[in-house]
Amino acid sequence: MTFTNEAARDLHMKVLHPDVKVVKTIPIGRKFERIVAKIEKCFYAYQKQDVHHLSFAQIKDWINSNSANGLSSPRLANFLRRRPQFKMVRKFRKIGTNVTESYWSLSDNDIISDVGSASGWIEVDIDE
Repeated sequence: MTFTNEAARDLHMKVLHPDVKVVKTIPIGRKFERIVAKIEKCFYAYQKQDVHHLSFAQIKDWINSNSANGLSSPRLANFLRRRPQFKMVRKFRKIGTNVTESYWSLSDNDIISDVGSASGWIEVDIDE
């Protein structure tokens, strides 16, 4: 059965299925907020040094050295990609390989990216 909105579904469950407990989903902003706060803290620490765009490796190294358990690369990439407060500003690929390096910023940063490509790296279009 398809419902037009969440309120219609809740009413249906209360009236026709009173014994079933309805579990509310946690909004994206609340789930894993400690981990997201740790990532934001990384950006703020680098902003004190006047660095506004961080490479994925910089973020990962900072988190792994400033927390007890660290964070795996796939999990960190998932948080950066899915959270609205993080924005990818540039992406580079090493010539002749599939090795990539992405640069991220907090979305409230309107500073133009000053990240340049190193020798042997080319810029890749960002998929949005």
